[in-house]
Amino acid sequence: MIQNGTFLQIVDNLAIKEIKSIRILGGLKRKNGKLGNFITASIKKAVPRKTKNLGLKKGNVTLALIVQTNTITNRFDGQKVKYLKNAAILVDKQKKIFGSKMDGAICKEFRKKKDIKFTNSSFQVI
Repeated sequence: MIQNGTFLQIVDNLAIKEIKSIRILGGLKRKNGKLGNFITASIKKAVPRKTKNLGLKKGNVTLALIVQTNTITNRFDGQKVKYLKNAAILVDKQKKIFGSKMDGAICKEFRKKKDIKFTNSSFQVI
């Protein structure tokens, strides 16, 4: 579970490496974020020359989507999914993904979500 102040790695092909969670979106008293939740986050580690055209740099506040968590997640068919790290993907205000490729896999539940659109087929689905 992701809480306020948790450091997450970015797993798409942007030059941003790490973010820090500020707030979990989706309710007034929501304290824990799970797979598929949106968060507001601050960029902590970034390569400034490669992210200049996107307007992203260290210290900026952006939206992110949680795609991997270190806790066990149960599915409806009885399977359990656990990742080795906490990771997220940066999205803009229209909930479009900034990056085009991703290092790692995402859950198949994201394909059914109508909030976010995965336009590229380079994402591995588990």
